[in-house]
Amino acid sequence: MEEQLTKSPSLTERRAYWRDELLQWAQSGLTQKQFCQQRGLSGHAFVWWKARYRDELNLPYRAVKTASTKKHNHRFVEVKVSSGIPTPPYEVVLANSRCIRVDERFDPEVLMKLITAVEAIC
Repeated sequence: MEEQLTKSPSLTERRAYWRDELLQWAQSGLTQKQFCQQRGLSGHAFVWWKARYRDELNLPYRAVKTASTKKHNHRFVEVKVSSGIPTPPYEVVLANSRCIRVDERFDPEVLMKLITAVEAIC
């Protein structure tokens, strides 16, 4: 009787798999525990890969909540867009540890309007 050996995924395949899972979690609105339970993922592995890719994928600390019918008084929702571009070289830190990151192609006039708008709300 011949034994069939299953080939374990390569490091590249594991990285691609976890990047995809982490991006799906970030948009799911589920807690890490709920997401892992639904997908049958190891919570420890999830935390490890999340720590590895947090900066590269601009992952939130918590998943973005999905829209609900309840009314909220929240003024801001954290939005992180990842385009594969390296980390911007400039970071403007505002009151309450809020920050705006821009790359070298930023428009100073637009940045000033953004800062004024953000500071006016809080």
